Amino acid sequence: MTDHSAVSPVASGLHTTGHHDLSPPLAGTILHGVTVRPPALHYDGIDWRSAQLHHIDTTAALQVPGVTLVVVRGNFIGIIASQLTQARHASAQLTVQWETPAAPQDTTMNGKALIADKPGANAVAQTYQWSPSACSSAAWAIARHESSGLTVWADTRYPDRLRAEIAALCALPLDAIRLLPTGTTGAEAYDAAVDAALMAAECKRAVKVVDDAPFAPTPLALPCRPTAHPPAQTAPSPRLQKR
Repeated sequence: MTDHSAVSPVASGLHTTGHHDLSPPLAGTILHGVTVRPPALHYDGIDWRSAQLHHIDTTAALQVPGVTLVVVRGNFIGIIASQLTQARHASAQLTVQWETPAAPQDTTMNGKALIADKPGANAVAQTYQWSPSACSSAAWAIARHESSGLTVWADTRYPDRLRAEIAALCALPLDAIRLLPTGTTGAEAYDAAVDAALMAAECKRAVKVVDDAPFAPTPLALPCRPTAHPPAQTAPSPRLQKR
């Protein structure tokens, strides 16, 4: 459950804006966005890897009534439309070709061997696979473009990290990102917030993104290989790989 008390004025950016309108935009003024993600996301013990966008044809998608824009940035594809059903229909009209990267050949991490190489070492490799946990409600976020930056309505356990990531991806200063809670419980809206922010920054309008069952992420797989001296390192964020 999201702890709204953790979203402090400093973390949300409220202290820098002087803006007292905390309500989300009216429904009639909001566009709706749908994200098309790479078919798989894989962590190989060193880095996050995903299929790379090779070719996209947006002609048919742009002809769907209500569609205003198709955003393509690296591996990120976002469809913006007047209605959510229109955006979803347009996403099915895209012609997208992905290239799956070759498996990494390097077996070192920062110059250190990943596989235990001492004689007699009991090295056993395992692969763990899991699916994202189901939420009691769909995660959603709204991002609104303003002359001073972006205002984002989203519930997340990581407000500081979310603001920093949106600022980096949208090439904006940190104090130009304002984060406000929505009151939704039981759902983590981090991904929806970043997707909405990217699309709002492109179309200069308010955009809502909903993460629900039809567009849930695929299971992740993590190969675990023993090391003689495991490095004290956490997994890097997959966000830039996805974008």
